[in-house]
Amino acid sequence: MNKKLLGLLLGGVIVSKLALAGDTDYSNAILISPQVNYHLFDDDRKYQNQGIKDSFEGGLSVEKLLGNFGIGGYLGYGKADIKNINKSKSFWDFALYGTYYIFNQGNLLPYVSLGLANSKFDKKSLTGIYGDIGLNYMFTDNLGVRASIKDYYLWKGRNDILPSIALTYGMNVDKDSDGDGVYDSKDSCPNTPRGVQVDSLGCPLDNDKDGVPNYKDQCPDTPTGVKVDSVGCPLDTDGDGVPDYRDKCPDTPMGVKVDQDGCPIKKPVVEKPKPKPVVIDSDGDGVPDSRDRCPNTPQGYKVDEVGCFKWVRLEVHFPFDSWKVDPKYYPEIERFAKFLKENPNIKVEIQGHTDSIGSERYNLILSQKRAEAVKDILVKKYGISPDRIIAKGYGESKPIASNKTPEGRAKNRRVIAVRIK
Repeated sequence: MNKKLLGLLLGGVIVSKLALAGDTDYSNAILISPQVNYHLFDDDRKYQNQGIKDSFEGGLSVEKLLGNFGIGGYLGYGKADIKNINKSKSFWDFALYGTYYIFNQGNLLPYVSLGLANSKFDKKSLTGIYGDIGLNYMFTDNLGVRASIKDYYLWKGRNDILPSIALTYGMNVDKDSDGDGVYDSKDSCPNTPRGVQVDSLGCPLDNDKDGVPNYKDQCPDTPTGVKVDSVGCPLDTDGDGVPDYRDKCPDTPMGVKVDQDGCPIKKPVVEKPKPKPVVIDSDGDGVPDSRDRCPNTPQGYKVDEVGCFKWVRLEVHFPFDSWKVDPKYYPEIERFAKFLKENPNIKVEIQGHTDSIGSERYNLILSQKRAEAVKDILVKKYGISPDRIIAKGYGESKPIASNKTPEGRAKNRRVIAVRIK
């Protein structure tokens, strides 16, 4: 018989490992179990030296769970026949025990119990140790069946075994009606839709704290304190696409295009081009008449900012009785050549002059040679067209200083340029 008990115990442990947590919590429940047991009396239990036949008994257990533990009591009654004697006697079974539930949630509640036992047959009572291993299967939140093996290990080694089947009724059962993982007793939001993530109070998560839970929130990153609509998006009263909390122009008419601040986009003002003033430049020198101080400048002459022609002065002096140009005058001749190139319409006369020493005829020839010498430099060295230059000697006829002094005569020995067109 003890081997059978060991097998049943091992089987109970294996079954208990298969239990899984579910949506019902029995950790604070009261379990009431009316039951039918089959009392297997130990061979050493006697009545008037005769053995006792195994017999059914009815019983009731009541147990209060405290987490995974429980405390309870059992009372059973039955009648058993005496072997070899045509008699039957009443017997009572009592137990006070503590229980450990391997799982206290779900529909499978495996357990083991240990406590004090008393078995009274007729008028004789035996006291001992009570053991029980079993499994409650709850097919509703409050109603289930239980199968177990009870062991009454009594005085002087008498060991009664009671296979048992019971109906279990649970009171004070905590449920998780909405299946969110938070039991109803702690669930502040008991009707949360299935599959929605919740906090420790069983309420849907609302990460941005806008009052719209995440599973409904179409704008999950709304800044704290911003008013939102029914789908968790910031209000946009004027419907311009910029939420009110960022809208600097909250009353924009519908359909008006706005910028990032919610204000109407201003169309750029296109100014009509102002008519250009009529510029009159009578002499065509590039300076309008309104600013031209020299309004009759010939065509092609280079002028300054006030429309006046700038003449470049040329004056070359010679030693006595010489027409050779001193190289020191080349820079001045070059400037004059540049001036002629910049003003291609100008023609000039290169005038040669002498002092009064010598005959008038001789001085006329000498002045011509001096004029020709300067012209040759302009033409041959600086590329001025000979058609634009007339070389003419004036002899001693046009002095600019007195010929009575060496200084005056030096000033008169000269070549100058004069514009003729």
